[in-house]
Amino acid sequence: MHTAIQSNTTANLNNNKYLADYVWAVQLHDGRFVLGADMKPGKVIAALNTGFYSAVPNSLQVNRIIAIKEQTEERRLTKIVARFCDQYGEDNVIVI
Repeated sequence: MHTAIQSNTTANLNNNKYLADYVWAVQLHDGRFVLGADMKPGKVIAALNTGFYSAVPNSLQVNRIIAIKEQTEERRLTKIVARFCDQYGEDNVIVI
């Protein structure tokens, strides 16, 4: 007798919440900070530097990459945004 065991991977995938792999922060030439969370932060930062995003409409605005780190339960984008807003002011932080 042969018994087949099936696992329902669709149900497992639907129960998982989306969490981007990385959080990142860059500083623009004008001193403002841009923060984000993505699966491929390098591509997003490159697109940001082309002027693709309306919040930073000019190209070649990224002065330096501050950090690209793995997103964990302790290191979430919302916590990082709150910390940057407290330290540098809400007008100096852009989240994409």
